[in-house]
Amino acid sequence: MAEIINTATASEIFNMICSSLDKLKIKYEKNDVDLSVKCVIFGRDIPIDTKLYVDIENKLIVFQSNLKTVFPPEKIVNAAVAINAVNFNVIDGAFGLDVLNGTVDFKLSCSFEERQVTNDLVAYIILCSFNTVDAVNDKLEQLLKEEIELEEFVKNFGY
Repeated sequence: MAEIINTATASEIFNMICSSLDKLKIKYEKNDVDLSVKCVIFGRDIPIDTKLYVDIENKLIVFQSNLKTVFPPEKIVNAAVAINAVNFNVIDGAFGLDVLNGTVDFKLSCSFEERQVTNDLVAYIILCSFNTVDAVNDKLEQLLKEEIELEEFVKNFGY
C-alpha cells in the first residue's frame, strides 16, 4: 500500500472548517486557541447548536451537537431504544444518550492521520452531520412529549 502523507496541519484544517462555514454562509464564533468554532445551524424546525473542532491529540476533526431534548429518568429506556434504532441507519456519526442526565448528542469524527484532508471532506462532515441531526431532532422531541409512540418511531427511523 502506498504511504499517505498528511500535508495539512491542525491549523490548516481549522482554517478549512472556517472556510467551509463561510462558503455555507453559516455564522460562527471562532476560538483560535483550542481550534474550535461554535455555531447555530437552522434546519427545518429546531435550531442546532454545534461545535466543530480539531482534536490535535487524537488527530480528529469533530462535529458535535448537543440536542435540546432531555429525557427524564422514567423515559430513558424508550430514549435508548429510539436512539439505537436511529443509529442502526446512520451512515456516518452516531447519536449518544447520557443515561444519567437524559441528554442526547450527535458526534461525527474523522481522523486526519495519514489522510489527505480537503475542503470537500470538511464540507461533507458539516453537511452530513447537520442533515442527520435535522432529520432526527424533532422526532426525538415528539417522542419525549409523547406525540409519537416508540413503536412508530422505530418503524420510521429504525429497522
